[in-house]
Amino acid sequence: MKCTVCNSVLLLFCIQLLLKNHHHHRGGVVSAFLPVVASHAPVPSAVSVPVVGVLSHKQNNVFISQRRKRRNTEQDNIQNYALRIRAGGGEEGEPSSSSSSGLEMCSTPMNEDASDIVIVKVTCSPTEPAALRQGVTELFKLYFDELYELGCDLGFQGFQSEWVDLPGKYDFNKSGGLFVAIDKSSSSSSGESLDHNAISSKNVVGCIAIRPLEGECGEVKRMYIRKSHRRKGIGNLLAEAIISHAWATGYTEIKLDSLERLVGAVKLYEQLGFQRIPAYCECPEADHVCMNLFK
Repeated sequence: MKCTVCNSVLLLFCIQLLLKNHHHHRGGVVSAFLPVVASHAPVPSAVSVPVVGVLSHKQNNVFISQRRKRRNTEQDNIQNYALRIRAGGGEEGEPSSSSSSGLEMCSTPMNEDASDIVIVKVTCSPTEPAALRQGVTELFKLYFDELYELGCDLGFQGFQSEWVDLPGKYDFNKSGGLFVAIDKSSSSSSGESLDHNAISSKNVVGCIAIRPLEGECGEVKRMYIRKSHRRKGIGNLLAEAIISHAWATGYTEIKLDSLERLVGAVKLYEQLGFQRIPAYCECPEADHVCMNLFK
């Protein structure tokens, strides 16, 4: 009984002391007496025990959220710049950059590593420089050979006929599209214009195409970059150009198929917002992957 009384007296004394000094000493008094109180009885709910670090943790979360929002806004500004590019024209409200030979430059790169790269539409018309068509033919063949080395034979798609029948299903006049990336650094071109005397097929370092699939859906095809020009952001430039062209053409959805082993390409598509979907086309490869993107 005496022990119980002593404990009660001690508890009341500690509580009075806490309430008396809490205003002046804040958490210091609580932390000093808390072990003593806890050893005899639970702390009454009336006593406020500050939890160190909760407020700063919330502030930190707010800071991180604001920083992520700023970073996302910056990335959106860059992507929106590219998405404003329209096939056959420059930025909205500006005339297209074209040379006397009829080359139509569709975009200017944002990546410093690709500062000498321009994206050009290819129609394979008689007035267009022959180097463009030759460059596309070379890229298509390299694309076919590289996939074959990776164990994928595109013969089942009749791919070999594509570089013979250009533009074929990628004809702009039939809701298709074909774009190439040209490296100006290895040509005699200067400024923002190109002419047929300034480029060769070797200056054509990347390509991408689109064809009508069904209804208001198009299919992205033949994304390929020369090995010497990879990891410079060229694939992103080409992808942005084809997406912009697809929406301008009237498509509300675009699809594509690829292979999981093409890690870089799949990662790029996912970064651009493409989502994985069930297979919409036949492919004998086990790592076949299909994706789509809505406007």
